[in-house]
Amino acid sequence: MTNLTDLKTQEEAQAAAEYRKEFVAVMDEIRKFQKGFVPDWSDMSQYKYQLCYDHKTGYWSYENSTSYQGNNWPVFASAEDVEACIKALGSRLNILLKPPI
Repeated sequence: MTNLTDLKTQEEAQAAAEYRKEFVAVMDEIRKFQKGFVPDWSDMSQYKYQLCYDHKTGYWSYENSTSYQGNNWPVFASAEDVEACIKALGSRLNILLKPPI
């Protein structure tokens, strides 16, 4: 993320502050659905469920895998948890698609 002191205008600083506030709020909500789950990437019998976004359809979904870590987005213990997250947050998840300010 950009250092707020590196921004040149008041508008840039305001946009960065708003982005960060919403990003933190969304991540806090996502963590509720993760329920403290910490994936064990060495455990090939443990399925991990990761958010994914389909740019063609414009919908959030998920992928599951025992070993594939495709992005730096949150990981969930079950399909039910990630589906509940998607349903609750909907388009607010789109902040994950934006580059950090």
